[in-house]
Amino acid sequence: MPPPQQVVFTSASSHQYAAAVAAAAAGHQSTQQPSPFGGPPPPQQQPPPQQAPPPPLPQYYAPAAVTIAQGMCAQPPPPQPQPPPPPQAHIYAAPPPPTPTAGGSFLGPPPVTCASGGGGGQPVVVVSTAAAACAQQAALAAAAAAAASARPHRPHHQFNQAQLRYLLTAYRVGMLALETLARRVHDDRPQAKYARNPPYGEDVKWLLRISKHLGSQYLHHFCVCAVNSIVSPFVLHDVAIEAAQYLSRNNPQLLMQHLRTALTPLVQKCQQMYIQCMHQKLYHLTAADYEDFVSIVCAARAAFQITPDGSAQFKEWLQSIRRSKSCKKDLWTQINSALQANGK
Repeated sequence: MPPPQQVVFTSASSHQYAAAVAAAAAGHQSTQQPSPFGGPPPPQQQPPPQQAPPPPLPQYYAPAAVTIAQGMCAQPPPPQPQPPPPPQAHIYAAPPPPTPTAGGSFLGPPPVTCASGGGGGQPVVVVSTAAAACAQQAALAAAAAAAASARPHRPHHQFNQAQLRYLLTAYRVGMLALETLARRVHDDRPQAKYARNPPYGEDVKWLLRISKHLGSQYLHHFCVCAVNSIVSPFVLHDVAIEAAQYLSRNNPQLLMQHLRTALTPLVQKCQQMYIQCMHQKLYHLTAADYEDFVSIVCAARAAFQITPDGSAQFKEWLQSIRRSKSCKKDLWTQINSALQANGK
């Protein structure tokens, strides 16, 4: 009896495998012959029961390209990486320009260049998220300062939360700068130390206005710090007068009262700096500086007249100038004429 045909297992599907098994069984039955001795025929062999086909063998591919098996769909090519989309820009309405101070400096960052666009021809600014936040903060700070300037004596509790927050932040930063000035102002040259308009003059006056917007308590704290930080007699004089006008609500009867009580340390520091300023200029005086020196003497007399005993102190100091070798006859004549013209 010839051996049964061997079945070659491939990685075909289960249907192909079942068909191959059935064909092999049929071929085996057809090859059997009857016995020549007349014996009983051999028992009929039953085909083996069909078993579950084994799982298909895994296919291994070489590094080279191979043909995909039949019935398998071709895989699509891997997606190409797409470039990231550009960052979206936010469009905000252009903030109002920052309010300039008396010296020409601005409250807040410089204005941003605007590009016309949108409906109605309104200017817009295209900025990123961080820049837009800074622009909005600058706009709120400028609005708070403008609103405070419109109402110079309004209590700070009438500001909204955003305006009050920006005013308090500006005040804290200004006070830190004023304390820093106290540590370095004595290193300046005498010409810069006693100047009419020192580099820090406009910044000090700006901080004074912020203090007035916040209230009397903040103003008093500013004046205490100014006594220890400012050496220019002209800036001290302006700060004392403006602070007294705020505290007295522009009442002339209360103006001198505040100057002689709460603001007395500021006035005394102003008088002391006037004396140092005139002594420094007197020993380096030329004929071209006479007019400037005379104007300083007149300003000093106005500061000394604030305190009750200030007039007597000023006269004593004036006599000491007259006895000085640096005071020429022409200079003394100009001083007397200026004092008489200003109501001596």
